[in-house]
Amino acid sequence: MKIKLCEQYSFLRLLSLKEELSVLPNVKPGILRGRPIVRLYYKNNRGRLTYKTYSEENDEGERYFRIAARRAEIKDEIASIESALGKSLFGKLSRFSVKTGGSILNEELWNTAGNDENPIEKRGSYYHNGIQMRSRTEVLVAEILDELGLQYKYEPAIKFDSEVFYPDFLVYIEGLKRCLIIEFYGKSDDEGYLYKNVHKMSVYANCGLIMYRDVLGLYGTKETMVSNTFVYNSVVTVINQLALEALVLE
Repeated sequence: MKIKLCEQYSFLRLLSLKEELSVLPNVKPGILRGRPIVRLYYKNNRGRLTYKTYSEENDEGERYFRIAARRAEIKDEIASIESALGKSLFGKLSRFSVKTGGSILNEELWNTAGNDENPIEKRGSYYHNGIQMRSRTEVLVAEILDELGLQYKYEPAIKFDSEVFYPDFLVYIEGLKRCLIIEFYGKSDDEGYLYKNVHKMSVYANCGLIMYRDVLGLYGTKETMVSNTFVYNSVVTVINQLALEALVLE
C-alpha cells in the first residue's frame, strides 16, 4: 500500500504556490472580437487599476499567455490542497515558522545544475520524456517523481569536494527550497560496481549529506529490480521527514 504525503508537506507546498502567485504579473485571459487575448492589470501613476491587452502575435504576448496559464495551474492546485487539508492543519498552525537552508542541496544548486550531463555512453532503449536513461528502474523512478509532481534533473553535473559527480536524480522539493539526491545502485551484487560507488557515498558523507535524508539510495541486483510501491514509499517517507523538520510550530 502506498503511503501519503503528510499534511505538513502539503501546507509547505501551499505556501510556496501562494508565494509564486504573488510575484507573477496579474494577467487574465479573455476574448476580444472573437480572438483570445490576455489583459495585464497594473496601477497607473495615479494609483488606479488599469490594463493593457495583448494577443499571441508577438513574443511579449506569448509570454503573458504562458503566465496566465501558469496562474490558472497554481490557483487550481491551491484550491485542491486547501480542499484536501480543510481545517485539519490550519487549526493547529496558529503560529509557525519554516526552516529552510543550511544544506548544500539548496535552491542555488538546483538553479545552476544542468540536465543529462553525464558523458558516459548509455546503452539500451530506456527513455522517459525524451531523456535516455540507463535502466528500467530509473524510468520507474522518473515516472514516480512525475506522479508526485516533483521537479527533477537526470544525471546533472554537481561538484562535491572538487570532484564532479553525476547523481541519478536531483529532485527539487519546492515547498522546502531544497533538493534530494536519488541514487539507484542496480548491480549491488557486483563487488567491483559497489567499490566504485563507495567513494561517491563517502564524498557525499564528507560534505555533510545524510543517507535517507539528503540522499536516498535504492538497491537492485543484476537479476532483480525494486518495486513501484517500494520506490514510491521510499521517496514519500524522505519528503515527509524533511517537511516535519522544516515546519516548526511555535
